[in-house]
Amino acid sequence: MFSYRLTLSTLFAVASTLVFPAFASATTMEELSFEEMTWIADLVVEATVQNNVVERTEGREFLRTVTHLTIESVIKGDAYEGEHIDVLALGGRRGAEETSIESAPIFTPDERVLVFLEQRKGE
Repeated sequence: MFSYRLTLSTLFAVASTLVFPAFASATTMEELSFEEMTWIADLVVEATVQNNVVERTEGREFLRTVTHLTIESVIKGDAYEGEHIDVLALGGRRGAEETSIESAPIFTPDERVLVFLEQRKGE
């Protein structure tokens, strides 16, 4: 019974793509140079990861991970060495709950990272 449902749902997905091709889409990732990423970013820093906190903000469906960084050096932007900043990323695991985002970064405590960041309005 299980394999029959899987086959039927797979067949439906393929048939839907053929019948409604306008609704089938994919995200295309383009590799950017260091210079291009620096130009796009508001803040580029080398930093050390302090810790991660997974949370669900009020009114939101998905979990997000807040990573606390300590800046070691500033390449671009309005920040200074020793400053603490928070990086928000969709996804994370909290107990039995998990939101998985394929392209989301995973930061490990005590890891030294180079991050290219854009500031979100209101955050």
